[in-house]
Amino acid sequence: MKHFKKTLELAFFILGITLFIWVVRSVEPGRLKMILPALSGWGWLVFAVFPATFCLNVQAWKYTFARVWEAKLPFLGLYALRLAGEAVNNITPVADIGGEPLKVVITSRRFDIPKTITFASVVIDRTALFTGQTLFSVLGLGLSFFLLPLPREWTA
Repeated sequence: MKHFKKTLELAFFILGITLFIWVVRSVEPGRLKMILPALSGWGWLVFAVFPATFCLNVQAWKYTFARVWEAKLPFLGLYALRLAGEAVNNITPVADIGGEPLKVVITSRRFDIPKTITFASVVIDRTALFTGQTLFSVLGLGLSFFLLPLPREWTA
């Protein structure tokens, strides 16, 4: 069984690399060569935003577990699980929550944590993320009416 699991993981890894190469080729590497010089200087920091916020998000998820379980959860393990869950969220048309059951099952199996605890942590984390995104959007939209020079039709 363990050999089958390793073979399956290798097959999915090769599939992922193949899909990545296909996407890059479909965009045409010549176009990418024209775009990349625009990221000179501090422009490369754009690529650091996602990993940095993702690290903060993983740490916040870790805090949703009780202290008893928190010690059993390595940061990199949770990072990989969250990344897998978000990948499933992005490819399934299930209202951006398709990867949450995956996170519950794998977290409980890999780190030997009861599913009820893992489920509660995922629900708390997703609720906090949704609430934060909603507040950020509402605040940004509200401030834009006062700080940006918008035409009257837009503010109406």
